[in-house]
Amino acid sequence: MAAHEDPPPSAAARELDAKLRRALREDRVATVRRLLRREGFPIALRDAQGWAPLHAAALRGQSDMVDLLLDAGADIDARTHDGGTPLECAAWGGRVETVRRLIASGAALPEAGPRALGTAVRKGHVAVVDALLDAGVEPDALIDEQTALTFAIERAQLEIAARLLERGADPRGRGRGSPLVAAIQRDA
Repeated sequence: MAAHEDPPPSAAARELDAKLRRALREDRVATVRRLLRREGFPIALRDAQGWAPLHAAALRGQSDMVDLLLDAGADIDARTHDGGTPLECAAWGGRVETVRRLIASGAALPEAGPRALGTAVRKGHVAVVDALLDAGVEPDALIDEQTALTFAIERAQLEIAARLLERGADPRGRGRGSPLVAAIQRDA
């Protein structure tokens, strides 16, 4: 094991984590609250994909669970192995209330916001796009080397494209591709 790696979790920690994840799946708030009160609870334990319990609660839109996990010390900006944050998970699920709660609790928008915006555009979650823009995510944020507007047009998310333009997105774009080229290619 390299010096920078964490030691493997104990059997007891894995058992507690399994109980927490089961309670999250079943939306049992009282059980989660009771588990989190235990001294030494492994709040930061990750599954094989790097998901912490907070990622799962955010994806499901379990805002009360998100609050409990954050109050217990969960890392609001924890990243999965592929770089996903709880904010991005909430955006993927279209969970606008959870997106708002994570933002209000201090999710790092300069780092996580553009990716969450790209996820919301990809999934067509207009309310999540609005919440992210309201929180200050730039409408011209680069997502996979292109703007959110180009991304929206490529995916025929026209309501989102209109929202981005209303919020100041540059129709000329920057990065790879332009909104105009994306629209032409989309209609070709």
